[in-house]
Amino acid sequence: MFAHVAHMTIVRTLIFVAVICQGPLYQFAIKNTFLNGDLAEEAYMKLPLGVSDPTSRSHHVSAMFVLVTPIGCVILLLYVDDMIISGDDETTIHLIKQKLNQLFEMKYLGFLKYFWGLEVVYSPHGHLLSQLKYATYIIYRARLANDTNHTVIPTKLNVKLYSIYDEPLSDRTFYWKLIGSLIYVILSWPNIAYVIHIASKFVSVPRSVQLVVVLCITPYIQDTLDRALLFSSSSTLGLHSYSDSDFSGDTIDQ
Repeated sequence: MFAHVAHMTIVRTLIFVAVICQGPLYQFAIKNTFLNGDLAEEAYMKLPLGVSDPTSRSHHVSAMFVLVTPIGCVILLLYVDDMIISGDDETTIHLIKQKLNQLFEMKYLGFLKYFWGLEVVYSPHGHLLSQLKYATYIIYRARLANDTNHTVIPTKLNVKLYSIYDEPLSDRTFYWKLIGSLIYVILSWPNIAYVIHIASKFVSVPRSVQLVVVLCITPYIQDTLDRALLFSSSSTLGLHSYSDSDFSGDTIDQ
């Protein structure tokens, strides 16, 4: 049995929606995480017959619960033993807090500030998201803390990666760990998403040419540690998509 875990992109989306709707973001920690031993209580994977649940679980996010009220709605997002509650119905949010405190041993952490490496700072213009502590850890993991190279872009323009040149890396673990860490950093550095997406295609058999490209991203992160991703309160909930397809120039999936 696995604990419910919301994808961090969903956490980021909830923060953005809260900014636009001017809703609060409350954080809780549940102290009864079950790690070892035998479970004596009955556990239900589904609600038993005759038991109703006023909340509705999202069909797309199993760890997100939505309660619609006559005043508005309340959203509860679960990440193992951490919880975020937001919405525009403060009365219902208060009632949910009381009910959860009766059922579980919980710790109220106040407004959302730090959530699994994601730091949230509040300003009159919106919310600022950063991963300063985690990004610094990645730089040390890449053994580039004392690197004097500087760059203003995460990768060179029109860089091409090939899978047929160079010998495969003798130790692929370093490449795997670095790619995995950088994927998480995309939360607050979305402009590195493209190059990480391309480099991720070589995780099965990484080569030195791909490792060089990935290592060029860390100096960029190091030079932009003092920056944050702003979710402006003047933004809208409109969804926009962009595409710049270059099938003829694709050296990987041709």
